[in-house]
Amino acid sequence: METGLCPRCGSRVYFIRGIPWPYCNECGWNLDQLYKGRHKNNRTFTRLVCGVATLICVPVIIHNPIEGLLFLGGALSLSIVLIFFIGQSKPNHRLLAARQAAANTEGADLSSAALDTMPERVAAYGKALRSIPLPRKVRLIGTVRAAILALRAIAAALAFVGVRDLLFPRQRIVALSDAVFPLLLLLLGVVVWYVVPIALRKEPRLDLLVSGEIVMARMEPVSGRWWRGAPLSFEFQDADGRLIRSRGVNRGHPPVVSAYIPVFYDAQNPENCAPACALNYELVLPQNLSFPGSPLSRN
Repeated sequence: METGLCPRCGSRVYFIRGIPWPYCNECGWNLDQLYKGRHKNNRTFTRLVCGVATLICVPVIIHNPIEGLLFLGGALSLSIVLIFFIGQSKPNHRLLAARQAAANTEGADLSSAALDTMPERVAAYGKALRSIPLPRKVRLIGTVRAAILALRAIAAALAFVGVRDLLFPRQRIVALSDAVFPLLLLLLGVVVWYVVPIALRKEPRLDLLVSGEIVMARMEPVSGRWWRGAPLSFEFQDADGRLIRSRGVNRGHPPVVSAYIPVFYDAQNPENCAPACALNYELVLPQNLSFPGSPLSRN
């Protein structure tokens, strides 16, 4: 799943690989915060590298001050070279290019300030999603499909080794005990191939995605660091205008605070809801539904 839509202009927000903060490539939202955070991390990394180099050299300095100081000078020189190359890394170049391009745009605002109301673009996208005929077509998200393929590759390898050892044993099989290990490998391969993917395909809230109501919800701050499986908080207004606050579990990229994401809920019980990034499945959007930077998959 993608991260969501910009709280200022409604465009899709992006992450630069290796940098954990989001930004909007269209209006420049959060680029200053991203730039400051990146430089803070770079300074921390610089201190860490120089500190480790110094600590490594301390025993040498104590034993032989002259050789130790020369060794320390060489270590710090190598550290500076390492820091320079990391500073010239592709993520840093992408960040600087994005910041410069946004800064040169008329009326640019690179702060993390967001609108108090939902951007028109986000509202239009929510309306387009609600126009999809029921029942909606869905499919497994990419990470789950990749996990199933990886598990089946492992299962095929286990089964192959088991069958090979049964048909072409390294030594003659004279008792059942000689065939136990190859049989276990074959059985394990079959179990992994057929049984394990069942758990990955399971989604108890799939009915919400297929036939539930759709609304664009705003992400709220949650204490702690983001990772796959971490909690998330969001709020939205249901069809009757009631404010619903709920929580979920992240299964994709870190959701962006203040950004908007699709949420699926039960019209009879709005508390029964699930954000798009908390499901093992995603919508397959029809060809006639077009929205720039859609956070859901396209067919």
